[in-house]
Amino acid sequence: MAKVPCVMPREVFEQIGGFDKNIFMYVDEVELLYRVRAGGYGVYFLPEVKAVHLLGGGGEVKNAGWKIRLFTANLQYLARKHYSRPRQALTAVVLGILVLSRVILWGIIWHGLRRHTPNAQEHLAGWRASMHLLGQRHTAA
Repeated sequence: MAKVPCVMPREVFEQIGGFDKNIFMYVDEVELLYRVRAGGYGVYFLPEVKAVHLLGGGGEVKNAGWKIRLFTANLQYLARKHYSRPRQALTAVVLGILVLSRVILWGIIWHGLRRHTPNAQEHLAGWRASMHLLGQRHTAA
């Protein structure tokens, strides 16, 4: 999911507690909008609205492996924070399938097309680290 520009009244942002400080980047806007909706406010997608990010941002982080690990860890945190135990388990299965498929895909790319695919090894390492994250036990938030 690409970064989502969000616009809301300041009162709503303050009432829901602003951004969760446990999420540095990647999934932060998803978690925020989850709480906006849980707070009884509407969340609307307006595809005709365009936003330009003028100052750097998370997209400029060059280390793909770091991005992948952070994204995976944040999705796990989101599930632990907001989902019931059965939904946490389902999320873990879906995330596990996603990560495993990416490990296989990037493994094929790395071994077969490494000369033509920049950063393939970095992507592969990131998805492998995500598999390790998924194997760790976490307590519910």
